[in-house]
Amino acid sequence: MSLTDEEIYELTGLTSKDFDRMARPFEDGSWIDDDGNPIHFDGPIEYGPPRLYLEDRAMWTFDIPGAHIAAVDRAIKRLGITKSEFMQSAVRRELERVGEKIEDPDDTDRVKA
Repeated sequence: MSLTDEEIYELTGLTSKDFDRMARPFEDGSWIDDDGNPIHFDGPIEYGPPRLYLEDRAMWTFDIPGAHIAAVDRAIKRLGITKSEFMQSAVRRELERVGEKIEDPDDTDRVKA
């Protein structure tokens, strides 16, 4: 689900000028780290969603009853998350329930339902 610029501004409380100001150091090469050292980016910039893990990903498709689809749609709307986030969280919880250890060094996308 993509948001419009206006929706992003409303959600963040920021304006287009605020985003431009935050991007300026990156764009003009004056970006620094927490210690004041310059950060150099040797590019190129790759557009699209960030790769959250260094591990391989796989796309799965499967059939589920229409009533389940409707329930998932209601839940993701209420939680403000994507179907992917919801399904990943559901799979993770089920794996944990059955005692499968998940080695996940970056657990930042865990959804709290």
